[in-house]
Amino acid sequence: METRTLKTAGDLTLTYYVSGSAGDRIVMVNAPGMSVELWSWIVRALRDHYTVLAFDYRGFPDAEKELSDSESSFENVIADLSAILDHEGVPAAHFVSWGLGAKVAFDFHRRFPEKVLSLIPISMDDDALGSDANSTFSQAVLAVKRQLDAVPESINVVTKAIRRIGAPSSINLFLAALQGDDLKPVVKLMDMLVLECSMSNLALDHLERPAGLSNYLKLYAAFSGFEVNADFENIKVPVVIVQGDGDGLAAISPYLRGDLGSIEDVEWKTLEKASHFLPLEYPEKTANIIRGAVSRARSSLRSAPAFVGNLHSVEASR
Repeated sequence: METRTLKTAGDLTLTYYVSGSAGDRIVMVNAPGMSVELWSWIVRALRDHYTVLAFDYRGFPDAEKELSDSESSFENVIADLSAILDHEGVPAAHFVSWGLGAKVAFDFHRRFPEKVLSLIPISMDDDALGSDANSTFSQAVLAVKRQLDAVPESINVVTKAIRRIGAPSSINLFLAALQGDDLKPVVKLMDMLVLECSMSNLALDHLERPAGLSNYLKLYAAFSGFEVNADFENIKVPVVIVQGDGDGLAAISPYLRGDLGSIEDVEWKTLEKASHFLPLEYPEKTANIIRGAVSRARSSLRSAPAFVGNLHSVEASR
């Protein structure tokens, strides 16, 4: 993927990646602070027939500068994505999201419906659309943040532990647990990730430095505290919701499933034996679902008079 950069109004550097130059535009929307390595194999599977754009959230990938709370706001994340798409001259795209990244995709659609051709949330749960961090994983992340807020000097110990725990080894978890109470929240969090998927460390390489971990936790808190008003009944683009039946970190409650069911064109896809990290475990299957969703969205777009102008603007920009 080609790496590109863009400066924000506040002089922060945004890093994003473009691969391919054909067909529809597909935007990969990550969970806050996760590495774009999560999408590597999927991008390789799609780039010959699509233009794929992925981006790092502000404060990454170099993670040398620690963001302030205001710089980490959800509003800034939406502004950054909008600036990147404008800079690239992308009038509309298909949005593939993972985990809490669904918040960005759904909220971006709410603000700029004309720029969204379809929504494909992967491994989404109730936390991805609400303002309450109810999932076990979200509670574990925020517990680490509270620990570091209370004892800021422990961040070096915590990042050292993350580097050690990053490989799936029970002995490393055991040794980290012996270090004392300061590490209990991070050991719990990393243990959950290791048990969920042995490749989870590929998505976590930003968190091994103090500024990276701090930025991740601030972004996660900002995401968790923002409630998306998705207005499901007014979503007119196709939505394909992808879940793994072995996902131990995220689950869609019957209540949210009912809300999502009010979307005019919604489809559910379940991958067998897939965890929360299904883009890493089953990239080709995931890429096939994305291909099908994009194709279906184009068919819907062509048959909907209200979107004909949108289609023309997309095709004219190629």
